[in-house]
Amino acid sequence: MTNATAQPLVSILVATYNQSLIVTETIQSIFEQTYKNIEIIISDDCSKDDTQEVLKRLTNGHTQVKLFLQSKNLGITGNYNFLASQASGDLIATFAGDDIMLPKKIELQVAAMLEDSTASFCHHAVYDVEYETKKIRRIVTKSYINNITTPEDVLSDMGIPGSMSVMYRRNMAPTPPFDIRIPTASDWFHIINLAFKGKGIFLSDSLCFYRRDTNYNSKDPTAYEDDFLKTIEFTRDSYKNIRMSVLPATDQALARFALGAGVRRMILGDKEKARDYFRMAKNDARYSFTSFFFIAVSHMPFGASFFRLIKVLYKKFVH
Repeated sequence: MTNATAQPLVSILVATYNQSLIVTETIQSIFEQTYKNIEIIISDDCSKDDTQEVLKRLTNGHTQVKLFLQSKNLGITGNYNFLASQASGDLIATFAGDDIMLPKKIELQVAAMLEDSTASFCHHAVYDVEYETKKIRRIVTKSYINNITTPEDVLSDMGIPGSMSVMYRRNMAPTPPFDIRIPTASDWFHIINLAFKGKGIFLSDSLCFYRRDTNYNSKDPTAYEDDFLKTIEFTRDSYKNIRMSVLPATDQALARFALGAGVRRMILGDKEKARDYFRMAKNDARYSFTSFFFIAVSHMPFGASFFRLIKVLYKKFVH
């Protein structure tokens, strides 16, 4: 076994945007990885704050870093595709400028990928933490049969626990790896494509902190609705003739998405759009009762706080 085989180069792709106050911890956590054969490729997407200046100071003198400071905003999908185009590694790890790696993350993922040459990607559980205190809210995880993630899993679950946890084989991903028809939330379709190309390996260890903060994430809960609908449509078109299980899995994904989107619309007071989504969901027999219930409730004079409670219960017992 050659050294390149035993210690393959890993390209770590880091997309940043308006994260000057938090990006230092992200980059430092990558510098502290126990696996050393890495290149760190950072692309700042024309930040409006001081992120670019912070990145220049942070990366000065680090020869394993390629830093790109965009003068025009590429968008999330465009930025990750740009990053991928600059990568030299056989293995690619995607990351965001507001999350934090634990020291053995890359080492453990490389070991898992080397152990199974049929694996197209590896992902892991993550800690969902508070922005300022790093207090752990919860562990985002999932139980997979034999720790193998299938296309049906990725579809019916509407993704995986933490898209920032993914490491994938470059030669098993399409070019570009993120579909340009999905401008923002393209990670779901990216992982679906990988799952159809090979085996998905899940590590139950939590290997990074997923830091959510309203100052750095979209406050519009409807922003990604079109992207999710496109993902379901594109998956059906691409794979329905390859696996018979694709159609029922996409039906389930559509119903689950529509119920969640409908509840979010009710919280915003957009009852007509909410009912459209609930009607969409009732076409799947598994969710028809829940859909009829939500349609009935939408005609009652409840306020946003009631539907926030419904959202919590839905996520716990239905989603």
